[in-house]
Amino acid sequence: KKNSIKLYGYDNHKIVTKNNLQGLVVSSHYKRQIINPYFKDKFKLIGIAHNQIEYFNKYKQGCSVIMLSPLFYNKKFSLNKILSPIKFKLITSNWKTDICALGGLNLNNIKKLKLN
Repeated sequence: KKNSIKLYGYDNHKIVTKNNLQGLVVSSHYKRQIINPYFKDKFKLIGIAHNQIEYFNKYKQGCSVIMLSPLFYNKKFSLNKILSPIKFKLITSNWKTDICALGGLNLNNIKKLKLN
């Protein structure tokens, strides 16, 4: 708090409300509805999705930002499961929330994102 760095909890809203954190990161495995009256006004929900079905679940949960993963190759995901910048653009073109790319990003890949 002294350095004004925002701190988010991961998948546990009880810890977030107890410690007065700024937001909650909701993983793709978290399927329960999130009740917003527990949280203060400036509270931010961030969702993580890997496909369109998980996106709609995060949208119903009320996430203000949704991170779509994996975008580029990394050690965790095989080449068959990654999205390319073209697929990322096509999938997210009609989505109503703010979208972030997640997974395998580095300086060379960011240049590829800016081309689209």
